[in-house]
Amino acid sequence: MSARNNNNYGTLRDVNDGNIQPNRTVIMTVQQNPWLYICTIVSFLIIIGLIVPLVIYVLKYEHCKAVQPTTTSTTITCIPVPNNGLLYGTNNPVTSLTYKYYSFSYCPTSLAAILTFSLRNYQSNWYLDDINMYTAPNNRTQGIVNGGFESGSTLGWENTGSCKGTIGTGTFAHSGNHYYFSKCSPNIDYLSQNITTIKGQLYYLDFWLYTEKSNVTNTLLNVTILS
Repeated sequence: MSARNNNNYGTLRDVNDGNIQPNRTVIMTVQQNPWLYICTIVSFLIIIGLIVPLVIYVLKYEHCKAVQPTTTSTTITCIPVPNNGLLYGTNNPVTSLTYKYYSFSYCPTSLAAILTFSLRNYQSNWYLDDINMYTAPNNRTQGIVNGGFESGSTLGWENTGSCKGTIGTGTFAHSGNHYYFSKCSPNIDYLSQNITTIKGQLYYLDFWLYTEKSNVTNTLLNVTILS
C-alpha cells in the first residue's frame, strides 16, 4: 500500500506534460487595479457633493420656518374730531426761543376738509412754518400745498378776516427762507386751505410755530379741520 499524501497544499498539474506534481505550494497573487480606487473616490465625492448641499438646504429651510414672523392684520381705529373740528386750542401759548413742534392725527368724515389756523397775538408775533399732512408716519407725501410758504406768497391758502398775516423772509424761518407772520389783535387772522381727503383714512398733521411772548391778553391759537 502506498503512503497517503497529507500535504494540505494539494497538488498542481503541470500544464506542459499533464503530470501531477505533488508538494508544490500554490501562491496566488492578485494585482490591484488603480482605477478601482479612483472610481471609488470619485463616487464618494459625488455622493458627498449631493448630500451636503441637501442637508444645508433642509437646515436653512427649517430655520426660516422657525423664525418666520407671524403676520397679523392691524385695524386702524379712527376717532373723528369734535363737531367744531378743533384739533388744538389755547389762549396761553408756551414761549420758547425756538420753534415748537405740534402734531395731531384725525380721520375725515368726507372726501374734503378745510384746515384753518386762527391766530391772534396782542403783544407779540406768530411765526408759522412747515405745515405737513400725510397718511402714515413713513409716508411723507405732502397733502398740503405750499406748507412751507416757499413760494414767497400765500399760494394755496386763503386769508379771511379783517386782519391778515404776511409772508416773512429770512431769520425767523424754521426751514427754507420763508414763513407765515401774523400780528393781529383784537381781530383774528384766519389762514385756511381746502384739502382733498379719503373718508375714514387716518391722517397726520404737523407744523412748527413760534411766539415770543405768552400770558398776554387776547392771545389765541386754534387749529381746526372740518370735513
